[in-house]
Amino acid sequence: MAETKTDDGIAVLREQISELTAELQETRMRNIELASQLVAAQAEKNEIKNSLKTDSGNQEIILKKIEKMTNTINEKSEAVDSIPEGLTATEVAVVRIARQDEIERIKLEKQRLRDLLGVE
Repeated sequence: MAETKTDDGIAVLREQISELTAELQETRMRNIELASQLVAAQAEKNEIKNSLKTDSGNQEIILKKIEKMTNTINEKSEAVDSIPEGLTATEVAVVRIARQDEIERIKLEKQRLRDLLGVE
């Protein structure tokens, strides 16, 4: 009786091992497929990036966007300290921090575009 339970337990474990092995093989195949897709996507990204660098029309659009961002940064930098009267010190600090955060976000985007073009 105990031997039958042991044999049944072993059979169940073997079935689970078989199922897990099949799942592992499926996962490995999916990982190979995803790795292939990733390589293709990275190649496409590099192609687009190179196109942006070499196409003068694209460069001009990006340079104009960078110039506009520079102007926006300058305008917003001037506005950081021009906060309406009547706000509490805490409200003033919150407004100032929010404006500075926005300026930093624009600066980061501008740098990303400059990096894309390979401009210092």
